[in-house]
Amino acid sequence: MAPGDAGGQDPLLLEQGDRAVFNSLASAGGNGRDLALMTLNLQYFASYPKDEEAARARLKEVTVGCDFVCVQEGLASKDVLTPVGFELSICAGKEGIAQPVYDMVYGDAPTLRGCDESVHSQLLCNQIYRRQDSPWIVLDSGAVQISTDLQLVGGGGRAQGNLAKRSMVWVKTQWKSRTGPVVYVMCTHFTGGRFEDQYFVQQLVDERFWQPTRILNWFENRSTPSDDDVGILLGDFNATTEYTASGPMHGYFKAGIESSAGVQADATAASLKEDELCEHFKKYMISPFTAIQKKGWTFAYDQKQVGVTSGFGHLIDHMATSRALKIISAKVIHLTNQKFGNKPKDTELPLTDHNSVKTIFYITGAPKSSTQSAGVMKKVFGTKAVAFGASVLCAATLGYLALSRGLSSTRGI
Repeated sequence: MAPGDAGGQDPLLLEQGDRAVFNSLASAGGNGRDLALMTLNLQYFASYPKDEEAARARLKEVTVGCDFVCVQEGLASKDVLTPVGFELSICAGKEGIAQPVYDMVYGDAPTLRGCDESVHSQLLCNQIYRRQDSPWIVLDSGAVQISTDLQLVGGGGRAQGNLAKRSMVWVKTQWKSRTGPVVYVMCTHFTGGRFEDQYFVQQLVDERFWQPTRILNWFENRSTPSDDDVGILLGDFNATTEYTASGPMHGYFKAGIESSAGVQADATAASLKEDELCEHFKKYMISPFTAIQKKGWTFAYDQKQVGVTSGFGHLIDHMATSRALKIISAKVIHLTNQKFGNKPKDTELPLTDHNSVKTIFYITGAPKSSTQSAGVMKKVFGTKAVAFGASVLCAATLGYLALSRGLSSTRGI
């Protein structure tokens, strides 16, 4: 069975079956709650169907059962999720951490021709939507800028100017009874893509490393933390977790990056040989994963498990958690078709240039550490030892009193 293939059955129905099993376990005595999250890169609606009724029906179908939909490349001015049962929880555009589409694509004429002219001035942003009847309630929300104010300068036919602004939007959510762990859902889109990747020899390798680091530092320093809190970071990372000589990222490097006049000029200035240039690009691409793993976070799935999300044959939409969680299901939902290899269509109605990933997490309290367990055991056994000692002392005292009375009686005869 191919990755992401449901063996001829509807993956959404299979997923609902998986969820029902865990709900049964929870009602039978488990203390966990399931939380369904979905990534959705809308590509500033460049590929969105003109037939809005058909698009709405498809969007409603693929978001069924989701508690939160995490949007990248949405427009602050266009809401397609409220009509299918969701409500906007947070939008980077409304928080002032966003730029127009024109600036985000560095004014690239071919890219701008690919979308309606009315979109060019609209704010491109990350957003989080909550299903209106979800049992998970939003306690708080916000947005954080994660990019720096770098200047992309170098010529060679490359886009130039201020580095496009990147953000992370978040919601703090908890089960409706306000019991159980608090979950921080964090949606982002890291620097990367064909405009910015051509500057990888310069500071962008550090930029891509520090963007996730800033997010995880924010989580570590959140207000009113609890040991049971869960952090889930998800979105478009613009890369796969692994870089191999036969993989799509290396193919992208050879076909679209290495030959760039600007890249070659940077390589010459840095005295990088061909193999060193390739190694530099590898480090640049996987740097977000290096940063996340350095913090001890765990990825919820990989390409072998779910399949691909880009139209170029690799998984670039990821989810990572602050501690290990049970995964009820993780499945790709096809919203685009592959652009190379003459492959059959995955969908007859593309909504964007990304596939989505829908993951259901089983949220429980944090497991007790060995130190905590030892402390609890020490306390329990310490208490029992004191009680046992007291009972022995009491029994000895009563025995002594009884013996004393017996001896007194004998002396009186």
